[in-house]
Amino acid sequence: MVLDPNRPSPVPAPSFEPRSMPSRLAQGIAKLRAAGARHRSIAPAILLPVVAAAAGITLDLSLAYRSHGHMQDVARDAARLVAVGEATMAQAETYALSRLPGPASYSIMVAERPSRHGAPDVLVAISTASDSVGFFGALQLFDVDRITARYATRKEAVDQVGCGAPCTFGDPKTGG
Repeated sequence: MVLDPNRPSPVPAPSFEPRSMPSRLAQGIAKLRAAGARHRSIAPAILLPVVAAAAGITLDLSLAYRSHGHMQDVARDAARLVAVGEATMAQAETYALSRLPGPASYSIMVAERPSRHGAPDVLVAISTASDSVGFFGALQLFDVDRITARYATRKEAVDQVGCGAPCTFGDPKTGG
């Protein structure tokens, strides 16, 4: 292939400018990089406390939500034990305390209340201080002093004597 010297080359020839004399564009880019380097060192110092606070609040709220869910499960189990006649109220309270984790102090209330449907309701309430479930006390920002889980269920008519006949609540003549 023969190249015509009068015809321009399809690929421009590289320019060989000395490195000591950068163009105005290169100088401008170098100035922006130098200015950006100063701002890059300030940004983490500003953002780090914000990110750490958000992570701490998220961690505390998730631990509180998890603790409330666990207390709700234990309250339901204790109420069902009393409702079907497998445990007394004192035994249900002991059972609930044995199922609750950690060093937190819990207050447990197991009670029965009359119902207009004949059978009494079994109520279980478990509560703990909000600062005992988190690491940073983030719930105090939302004025939450205690976390409480409650569960109520109807007491079932079960055989208390062992003769096979179910117990009745209310008036035996009307069945209510």
